[in-house]
Amino acid sequence: MFFGNGLKTQDYTVISLPRQMENQNSPGLAISEKAMGLTRNPATVMLRFCHYQNRTRLVGNHTEELVMFEIKDIDPAFYRKQTRNATLKIMAIFIVIGMITATSFVEYLGPYSSNHIVLNLLGAFVGLVITGLIVRFFFKDSAWMNEAMYGWRLKRSLMHITNVIDKVKAKANHDDEKALKILRFYHLGLTQMYQLEENSHELIEIKSEKEQLVQRLVNLGIDINQTRFDPSMVEEYKDHEAPQA
Repeated sequence: MFFGNGLKTQDYTVISLPRQMENQNSPGLAISEKAMGLTRNPATVMLRFCHYQNRTRLVGNHTEELVMFEIKDIDPAFYRKQTRNATLKIMAIFIVIGMITATSFVEYLGPYSSNHIVLNLLGAFVGLVITGLIVRFFFKDSAWMNEAMYGWRLKRSLMHITNVIDKVKAKANHDDEKALKILRFYHLGLTQMYQLEENSHELIEIKSEKEQLVQRLVNLGIDINQTRFDPSMVEEYKDHEAPQA
């Protein structure tokens, strides 16, 4: 779904906001009630606010996708159960498609090659690609994929920060507010990832550093509830090539 300024949002969670906010040009607010099937009462308007927002912007001569991610509460046991079920379903899809493509490769390309093992592998690879495309375009927004996609987006957000973590920490050491907020999100994201994956060892490793950061944020009067992250937040910490003359 697209809104003003080329904004695309999906995977919404319902919240209630004051009615006077309904026409604000905010990235998370859906202006078209009719398109979203929303209802209202005299005091409030029900708007859907996404825990992540897909946005595209033009960079040079290509389009770059930005993703606003928000950490949400999720039961680790339920997460593992759902991701396991999603994995089994995707594997089943791949097995069926892979068998069809591998058999087809051998049947139709066999006369041109005596190496059926290579043909089988090529067919299986094509089946894997087809499976990936099916999941991406048809299933990734399905209810049974919610937890798997959430985990993937969480790790992707953390990777954006990991790539520049040294520079972020250097700025944070000088009490840079933006760097401190990014680092706080990073700690919260890592903590949740380790909890979801039952990695108790890494949870212990990060505990001390996380507590020290919380104390610094409190002393500086910065909110410790840093649960949202946008990749554009780390742009200034990346190494950019100097423009050519």
